Amino acid sequence: MVKKITEAIRVHSHWKLVIKILPFIVVILLLRLLINYLGYEFLNLNALFTAIILANIFLVGLLISGVLADYKESEKKPSDMALSIVTMADEGLIILKNKNSLEAKIICSI
Repeated sequence: MVKKITEAIRVHSHWKLVIKILPFIVVILLLRLLINYLGYEFLNLNALFTAIILANIFLVGLLISGVLADYKESEKKPSDMALSIVTMADEGLIILKNKNSLEAKIICSI
């Protein structure tokens, strides 16, 4: 019986995460039931509280989806900025060499 279950789990590898997290969920649920049974609840659930939780989950989901969609683009930003800085420095050196202007001296001294 156990062998069949483990083979079924191997076939459906996307259930590995569920199986790893399931013991934690059971422990949290048991603690929640124990706290509820002993009367140690300090936070009462109402419509406003659940709406706030739902809004936060929604906003975090939007933020994560936006970040993941732009992840590749964000990896390019540091190299683009470095390239722009190097280009400005090169142009400053060219101006300094050709025109020997005060502004070019200031830029190249930084």
